[in-house]
Amino acid sequence: MIEKTPALRIPTLQTFEKEGVLFLSKGRPEHLPYLHCMEGRKTRIKLVRSQTRTSLLDAAENILDATHTHFTHKGLLRGLSPKRQRVRVTITGGDGWVEACYTGEERQHGLISRLLEGPRLKTIGRFRYPGVAELEYWSVKGLVLATTFHLRQSTNEHVEGIGCLIGPCGGILDYLKSFAFGPMFSIALQQDRKVLKSSSKNAAFFPNVKPVIGPLDFLRRDIEAIMAGKLPDAANTPSTCFIDL
Repeated sequence: MIEKTPALRIPTLQTFEKEGVLFLSKGRPEHLPYLHCMEGRKTRIKLVRSQTRTSLLDAAENILDATHTHFTHKGLLRGLSPKRQRVRVTITGGDGWVEACYTGEERQHGLISRLLEGPRLKTIGRFRYPGVAELEYWSVKGLVLATTFHLRQSTNEHVEGIGCLIGPCGGILDYLKSFAFGPMFSIALQQDRKVLKSSSKNAAFFPNVKPVIGPLDFLRRDIEAIMAGKLPDAANTPSTCFIDL
């Protein structure tokens, strides 16, 4: 007896590979996918994959929030010195993106900054639709260090992400810096995952309680608007404030 093969239709997907990351698309995009903010330059890149119990909104805001580093990442990013620096924060945005630019902080008082950076000119935290959160660290010589995270809501309770840790690819000093950056970043990632998991559990325990959005949550409302398909307020009304970091 010969069985008839069922008529199956399998959709085709466009595939793109960049530096070890595979992108899939149901359609035919007009442009190549965006991987990280130092594309086109000679760089050294390390990829980190993780999964966290949280929401995409909370994960993105956590990555881009400068104020939590004093207690969540004390010693690693900030907190090695009681000294605070007056920092100017300029918030701008557009269709599908929003960013905060921090100037006036010559150096973060943390282990990563001391080992991997020189004097700092500015730091930029940026969100791109649909789920890219990235940090750029600039010196007077230009962009010297960056992290770009691709996030997606894999389940109702979990976010999966691929993080690109990017630095210059020069001599032996750059190699040693990139070798040290990976383990220190992994520690910071575990610290963030712990906080996000705890926050997610609290939200589930008190489902009718709305989160408090304070004046230092610079990007949360704009990220939420972008994820809802709206133009962020920062696109029409850029703002500037000062904080001590």
